[in-house]
Amino acid sequence: MFIQRDVVKKIENASKRKEIIAIVGARQIGKTTIMNYFYEKIKSEKSNFLTFDDLDVLNLFDKNIDIFIEKYVLGKDFLFIDEIQYSKNSGKYLKIIYDKYKIKIFISGSSKSEVAIHSLKHLVGRVFIFECYPLSFKDFIGFSSKENYFLFSKTRKFEDFEILKKQFMEYLKFGGYPEVVLENSREMKKEILRNIKNTYLLKEIRGVLNYRELNEFENMLKKLALQDGKILNKNSIAMDFGIHNNKIKEIIDVLEKTTILNIVRAYLSNKSKELIKSPKSYLFDFGFKNSIINNFNSSDLRQDKGEIYENFILNSFVKAGLIVNFWNYKNLYEMDFVIERGKDIFGFEVKSKVREPKITSSIKRFVDSNKAKRIYVFCENLDAKKKYKGCEIVFTHYLNVFYIIEKVLKI
Repeated sequence: MFIQRDVVKKIENASKRKEIIAIVGARQIGKTTIMNYFYEKIKSEKSNFLTFDDLDVLNLFDKNIDIFIEKYVLGKDFLFIDEIQYSKNSGKYLKIIYDKYKIKIFISGSSKSEVAIHSLKHLVGRVFIFECYPLSFKDFIGFSSKENYFLFSKTRKFEDFEILKKQFMEYLKFGGYPEVVLENSREMKKEILRNIKNTYLLKEIRGVLNYRELNEFENMLKKLALQDGKILNKNSIAMDFGIHNNKIKEIIDVLEKTTILNIVRAYLSNKSKELIKSPKSYLFDFGFKNSIINNFNSSDLRQDKGEIYENFILNSFVKAGLIVNFWNYKNLYEMDFVIERGKDIFGFEVKSKVREPKITSSIKRFVDSNKAKRIYVFCENLDAKKKYKGCEIVFTHYLNVFYIIEKVLKI
């Protein structure tokens, strides 16, 4: 079953142009399904769908591009290539095909790092890159409870979102991998997530990236999952594992480039020496994280409840294509997330418990230091607005994030 999602709409808008469409992201995230969707939509005899999982096709492409072109390109209007990361010559040969032949090309790859190294660096000015992530909660509702999708059309009171609470708790528990979303059995959801984790380690980390110390890698991944949303102290992690700092940096870089880990860097507009400059890290998918730490308890019963909601807001921003930072002054004052759009600065706080619309010292310090236009405080059961030195402070439900994203993107 095909799940309609925001990234598909973006690809549709670009598909009529001549540039190559590149769909990149983690394994089992739905890239092949999206490719098949466009292939079936075209339904033309003048199109070819290939996968470089097929060694015969891959070897022909890498070792005899002239025959590959004669067999699969000449006389065709569309060419789809899945698993492009397996080719070491993809960028060079795709550039030849793009420049010499009038054919629309779609490619997908599971590892951003590999696609970037072997393909995209040769295709500057010739490619549109679309990052594919686990489903956002908005996409999730569009599939599982479409009659309630209208709730995201404007800012709502927290009571209005009560009808989505069950689905929201489900999403925070099992995440947004399409195969997991489509499965009804909770035990099977857990089994699928374990398989996704194992496939990632064996195929992506060992198979594509040639990383041999899988136990070391998995232990590091678990450590990062347990400290989701915390400042990333590489020296401390290196001491805990007895691994050199450079190895920690290498693992984190791999996790980020394979769309498993989200690295949020500090907002340093005034370059103050007092600002914390180390990044924070979050896993991209709740189900993937919960599988790693073997904890599928409801978020209401967990010690990391605050980090879970924080991660939800961050991932909603990132999946919408927004650049997100955080702000921390001397570990005394902090703003969970900062987004800069043109000359406007927006701050975002995420609270799991808040009983009254209080303007905290952190909010005041952030506004004083950065002249923010607006601060949003995401919470569960409070709707209110306040002012501080001309900056509007809005207390609102977590699920209003999608309408707020629409407004921010228009700036």
